[in-house]
Amino acid sequence: AIRRGASGGMMSFSELLSVSAILRACRRTINYAASVEDDTKNSILEYISQLTENRYLEEEINHCIVSEEEIADEASPELYTIRRQILSAQNSIKEKLNDMLHSSKYAKSIQDAVVTMRGDRYCLPVKAEYRSQVQGMIHDQSSTGSTIFVEPMAVVKLNNDLRELEIKEQQEIEIVLSNLSELAAGNLELIDDNLKIMVELDFIFARALLAKSQNASEPVFNREGIIDIKKARHNFQ
Repeated sequence: AIRRGASGGMMSFSELLSVSAILRACRRTINYAASVEDDTKNSILEYISQLTENRYLEEEINHCIVSEEEIADEASPELYTIRRQILSAQNSIKEKLNDMLHSSKYAKSIQDAVVTMRGDRYCLPVKAEYRSQVQGMIHDQSSTGSTIFVEPMAVVKLNNDLRELEIKEQQEIEIVLSNLSELAAGNLELIDDNLKIMVELDFIFARALLAKSQNASEPVFNREGIIDIKKARHNFQ
């Protein structure tokens, strides 16, 4: 994924979060080693000494990406502004449609007093027989045909404006992801080296955990053909 970013591609939310997770694991491992009071040299500390943290990249990713499906409002000043504009546009549309829902003029025409979404457009559920009473664009109808979903002319422009803002939002999200991908790509070698070391450490700790759970001991090999098995056992069925 990072190599794709290095080629100008855009990494996904989950891929960038994986990079952050690797860097966070490295940082915590380095901190763990630093907290060990025993000065005895061992292979684990030698591995950990080869790790390199990058707090800036780790925190930049976490600052921008909330989850695998959501990017933070504060990922960029432009995104923050656009999302405030989107919220304002949505409130304006809902306010105008709610006024229509509670207006005596449309009391007989409305099927249910709720604002609905059809595609990316805000609509009202209108009784089919009163279609002519609500001027606007039809986007859908119920399975029975008794209800049609109309985008009133009064909100068509507002819906169009909202759609334009949503396109700008997506464009800004792609800019943020591209910038993060480029930043990750600039640390490709560091991340790759860290990952290899962390994989090896994970394997070492897994073996140690298994040995501890089995109360195992390390075998001593010889070239004399001697086999001396003490308290032998196996755990296989």
